[in-house]
Amino acid sequence: MRVKFCKYLLVLICVFSLTMVSAQHTLLVKSSYTNNTPVTEGVFTGTGFNTLQGAITHARTLTGEVEIELMEDDITEVVTIQQKTGLNLTIDGNGKTLTGQININGDKRFNGADKLVIKNLNFKYDGSATSGFIYGVRNTSNPHNVTVADCNFDGAGSENFRAVTIPSKCSAKNIILINVTAKNLFGFAQFQAQQLSKSKTVLQLRICVMEYK
Repeated sequence: MRVKFCKYLLVLICVFSLTMVSAQHTLLVKSSYTNNTPVTEGVFTGTGFNTLQGAITHARTLTGEVEIELMEDDITEVVTIQQKTGLNLTIDGNGKTLTGQININGDKRFNGADKLVIKNLNFKYDGSATSGFIYGVRNTSNPHNVTVADCNFDGAGSENFRAVTIPSKCSAKNIILINVTAKNLFGFAQFQAQQLSKSKTVLQLRICVMEYK
């Protein structure tokens, strides 16, 4: 396993569990849906969107607890999440597969209290992603309070590619990985933190039960 750590990186190996909070808004993603229309499928009722990015973009217009549910397998997208004050966003893959990448922009708020959870999702590599399946946007975007739980990452033997990448000049805080599995990757994760004399970067990482094949 290759995990790259730089100065001022705090690593906590811990026992951690997700606290379940009822969603105030539920967004469902399926290619056959008409955007921003009410839908019911199985036990889920919410607002439908035909792309994951469409649901993410709409979520940013909301506040409170928002949950995005993936309702079909093999979604192929490269998406960007911009965190927002007052918005706690959960993306629940429901065991489905995402081919592509999730980019996280922390809205340049290093000490933000809002949270982002990505869970129950299988990631598959097809060459469209850069550096990592989950990637912190550069230029001090400050991803914060990000939890990745019960996810699987398959890099298909790609070179220089990881499950999670927080690059230099990103400045992230509170990145939590719980029960995640990665295989066929160059490395599991890369976390870089700049010196405090140059930046306010402090990256806190909790790794809770991970497997690297």
